[in-house]
Amino acid sequence: MAKKRILNLYCGIGGNRKEWGNKYDVTAIEYNESISSIYKDLYPNDNVIVADAHQYLQDNFKDYDFIWASPPCPTHSRMRFKAYCNGKGKALFPDMKLYEEILFLQQYTKNTDIKYVVENVKGWYKPLVEPQAIGRHYFWSNLELPPIKIISNSTGNNKGMTLQKKMDAKDVNITNWHNYKGDKRTLLNNCVEAELGHYILNCFEKAKERGQKNI
Repeated sequence: MAKKRILNLYCGIGGNRKEWGNKYDVTAIEYNESISSIYKDLYPNDNVIVADAHQYLQDNFKDYDFIWASPPCPTHSRMRFKAYCNGKGKALFPDMKLYEEILFLQQYTKNTDIKYVVENVKGWYKPLVEPQAIGRHYFWSNLELPPIKIISNSTGNNKGMTLQKKMDAKDVNITNWHNYKGDKRTLLNNCVEAELGHYILNCFEKAKERGQKNI
């Protein structure tokens, strides 16, 4: 039997993918070459592509059984908005690519077997499309995601946290950062909890077992 095909968009270093195992055919899309190299070290069996995830979704969504998208969260983040209100940082328009992907997947997966989730942080504004909420995350999906209590391994801001403590909190050990220029602790903190990634994958499996097409 052919492996189910998963598209992991904006994959980062693969926090969501940590407990998926190797029984799936996973394609991971990441724009930053250093981050994609770290991901490949952690998940050598995945097909890692350096590309624009937004465009890749539009061009290739029909090739996959399950799509996970975690578009960039900074312009939606309550934390960044709070910082602006406290006189730090500048005002930013919310990046509407988030809603482009939500609406795209809502409509173009109808009458197909394709399942998807779009994940982001709980934002500072009322969502334009109603999400499902789990922990610190919003999810837009054609899967049923019953409420579940997830123990977050987010360590909040980076003040006073060493890189090693961040890695310990995420249960990940990165020895080669491939010349990554950004804040490594923030990169780690952006990871979706592995337990949550596994839970949602199980929701996908249950939906596939039922065999119902999307409506």
